[in-house]
Amino acid sequence: MKQRDPQLKIRLKPKTKSWIEEKAEQEDRSQTWLINHYLEEAMRRESQQPAA
Repeated sequence: MKQRDPQLKIRLKPKTKSWIEEKAEQEDRSQTWLINHYLEEAMRRESQQPAA
């Protein structure tokens, strides 16, 4: 099955990349899944905040 989701190349600090690798391994998830999960969580929290 071919993925059709858009791709984004980013640069990460080594410490951040290591954290993502470790966290993904601990949760038995891919790094892509983990990054998407945290970004979606941040989007959800932001949309629930009252307007300033």
